[in-house]
Amino acid sequence: MPTGFLTGGTQKKEASNEATEKDADEDEAANFLLKDKTIESGAVRTGTAQNSSVTGAKKMIEVIKCLNNSVVDVRYLDRRQKYYITLAGKRFRLAYHKGPGQYLYFFNHQLSGTIHGPDNTCQDIDALKSQAPMDFKEEGTYHENIPESGQVKINDGCFDYFLSLVVPMPSPAVDLPRKRKIDTLKHMVVPIIAHSVFIAFLGLIPWASYI
Repeated sequence: MPTGFLTGGTQKKEASNEATEKDADEDEAANFLLKDKTIESGAVRTGTAQNSSVTGAKKMIEVIKCLNNSVVDVRYLDRRQKYYITLAGKRFRLAYHKGPGQYLYFFNHQLSGTIHGPDNTCQDIDALKSQAPMDFKEEGTYHENIPESGQVKINDGCFDYFLSLVVPMPSPAVDLPRKRKIDTLKHMVVPIIAHSVFIAFLGLIPWASYI
C-alpha cells in the first residue's frame, strides 16, 4: 500500500510537469512580422535622411535582404562601399555608396523591382531601362540614384532587397572618469619602494649574503 501511494504521487508529479512543459511550449505567436517592422523602421530613418540634406549629415545605404517574410541580412554601406549579390552564378553589384549625392543601385534584365517614392508613388524599374544611364563596366546593366525619400525594392527571383538612405544614429555620450597622472605615478613608485625595502631587509640578515 505505501508503495502504491508513492507511485501515485509520482504519476501526479510527472503529469504536472508535463502540463507545465506543455504550457511553456505554447508561447503566443507574435502578431507582426519582423520583416515589416524592419522595413518600417527603415522608412522612418529614410525620412530622417531626407531632412538631413539641409544639415549635411552623413548618409548611408541600408540594404535589407529578405526571403518571403524572413529577414536574412541587413547591411549599411558607408562611402566607397559596395553590396554584391550572386546572379546567374556571378557576382553582381547591387548597390554602391560612391559619395555624397551618389547613392547608386544597379539592375539588368534579370532583375525585377519597383521604386517607391513619396506620396505613395510607385514605378517599375523596367520603365527606367530606356532612360537610366548604362553602366560602362557591364553591358546591359543600368544604374540610378536611390531616392532621398523612398525605397527601392529589387527581386532576383529568390530574395527581395530593400534599399533606402538612412542617417546613422549617433552613439550616446558616455562620461568616462578622467585618469589622473598621480594614479599612474603611484603604480610606478609603489612597486619600486616595496622592492627596495625588501632588498634592504635582506641586507640586515647575516645569512642572506651567502644566498
